[in-house]
Amino acid sequence: MKKRAKKINNLEQTFKSGEVMSMLENMNDGIRVIGEDQQDIKKDVRYIKNDMDVIKSDVDAIKGNINLMKSDINVLKSDVAEIKFELKRKVYYDEFEKLEKRVVKLEKFGFAR
Repeated sequence: MKKRAKKINNLEQTFKSGEVMSMLENMNDGIRVIGEDQQDIKKDVRYIKNDMDVIKSDVDAIKGNINLMKSDINVLKSDVAEIKFELKRKVYYDEFEKLEKRVVKLEKFGFAR
């Protein structure tokens, strides 16, 4: 099988001035649409930037609140530890009643003599 060589014809095509103007108008319309879309994209990016600034400030406020809560929790922890320590030194009510009864018996026994 023999390969056929393809011949490329370099033909120059000429257009009339009306056809050139029509092509230019189509190109201008396409460029105008791209420009309008670009403006819309710029507006959207500005809105997103503003929203991000708001979100950023909200996150900073949340971080500050969390730090305050951490310090408050540390104070609560130390207070609870102190309360636990003090409660360990206290007597349960049942034990106190038993001790009170013993003291009353001892007083009766001591005064009875």
